[in-house]
Amino acid sequence: MEEPRARTEHIAPQQNSETRTGRFRRAYARGARSSQNMRGFSMVEMAVTVGIVLVLSAITVPTLIPAYENYRLTWQVTTLSSLIQRARYAAVKRNGNVGVNLIPSGTPACPGGCVFVDENNNAAYDAGEPMVALPSDITIVPAGTPPAPASMGAGYALAVPPAWPGVPITFNSRGTVNGGATIYVVYLGNPAQPSWGYRAVTITPMGQVKPWAASNSSTWHAL
Repeated sequence: MEEPRARTEHIAPQQNSETRTGRFRRAYARGARSSQNMRGFSMVEMAVTVGIVLVLSAITVPTLIPAYENYRLTWQVTTLSSLIQRARYAAVKRNGNVGVNLIPSGTPACPGGCVFVDENNNAAYDAGEPMVALPSDITIVPAGTPPAPASMGAGYALAVPPAWPGVPITFNSRGTVNGGATIYVVYLGNPAQPSWGYRAVTITPMGQVKPWAASNSSTWHAL
């Protein structure tokens, strides 16, 4: 009577092995089906995607470039305005004359010209004096190229560019400008791209420094 029991005990491991093999085969089949579902992009789908990207680029890039250049112009005139304002504060603090002058363009350090604060008022740039270096494409442009300054307000119609680099704009100990009733205006722009507009900084006889913006043919507005 013991023999059937011994035979049963001998068959059980074989049944367990077959069960494990079946589970493995079913898991492998599920994995194979999942792999078939995970396919890549076809050539048609890639071509459509590339076409959409090219169309969007053609639409947005012409708009983004002028916007970026307008940002650069605004940043440059704001920086220049802050530099001139700094010269005024320095004159009051030092209780003496402090000038603002220009190093003409053409040197590696000043591709578009450099405006500097002449702290010791010696009509020359000395190492350590505050300075703004203009890039080669955004430079000081002459009067007559940007819109006329009359739209800036009463009195601005007679605003003139400073006689840089020969004659500085000089602030005195009271923070006002030496030289009578002259209103100075410094124009900035990209000569190669006038459609991108212009920026300006005005300096009144009382020492008020203000940045401005205008498109190629519009009126000026304060920033």
